[in-house]
Amino acid sequence: MVTSIRVLVVTFVLPLLALMPSIAAQQTEEDAVVVSTGREGGSYYFIGSRLRGVMMSEHQTVVEVLSSRGSLENLIRLDDPSSNVSLALTQADALVAYLEKKPEFDDRFVVLGDVGKECAILVTGSQSTLETAEDLKSSKDTEISVDTEHSGAALTLRQMARLDPGFGALTPVYVDVMQALLQIKVASPHSKLRALLMVQRPSAAPESVRIILENPGDYRIVPLLEADVGNLALPDGSPVYTYERVAVGGSKRPNSIEVDTLCTRGLLLASTSKLSREARSRLSRMMLESGSEVIGKVD
Repeated sequence: MVTSIRVLVVTFVLPLLALMPSIAAQQTEEDAVVVSTGREGGSYYFIGSRLRGVMMSEHQTVVEVLSSRGSLENLIRLDDPSSNVSLALTQADALVAYLEKKPEFDDRFVVLGDVGKECAILVTGSQSTLETAEDLKSSKDTEISVDTEHSGAALTLRQMARLDPGFGALTPVYVDVMQALLQIKVASPHSKLRALLMVQRPSAAPESVRIILENPGDYRIVPLLEADVGNLALPDGSPVYTYERVAVGGSKRPNSIEVDTLCTRGLLLASTSKLSREARSRLSRMMLESGSEVIGKVD
């Protein structure tokens, strides 16, 4: 049996491993494909990993997948001429915010695809007095966790405060999601942290979402309506945010929660200055032929 396994390894696995360096050698430095995604385990990281698999198996192109702290870091890397990142995943509202600061970036990328909805999940304690967006805007000395400074949630909260200064009453803090959930549950008088904002695919059910859904006695999801926030426009004039009723954790989950909230789109961008026309053509062909396989189920 051991001998048979060794034969299989020699026959099938080793030739594939040997092929990878040769494929990489055929790519010019200009055609190197490096995609900046998000934290490992997140939906953007999985999209990058699937893109790498399809490009390797069907288009003989090696793709390097980099984790990141979120949409803003992805855009900075894509725009930075000293960075080798040539593809980036980002929220639409993050792109709008970046273009406002660096409008010249508009000529340095193309959109390869829409990777689905990213919706705001605003969580507070079940016994909290923060039941509506108006409660949040009228609160004082209230901290809201957005995980990290570069997260999509941090960017979305900044855009919300820009659209309605009332959200500026909230103090964003960079507390790990799991730690924030614990602080919200405990509701210690020694902590000002009373809410957590996440931005994700509504059907995604990471551990943090499962904890929220499985403990309705501890947590509440606060609705966000267009009347509460407002809207922005993308360069083509289309709205940055849609306001929808979504099933948090996915409609097929027995304990999912429906909530009205704001959503933005996830986008896959390619650099026009770091990728040759031929490389962009290969990526465009891949998205036409295998985009649904790369992106997965789009909400």
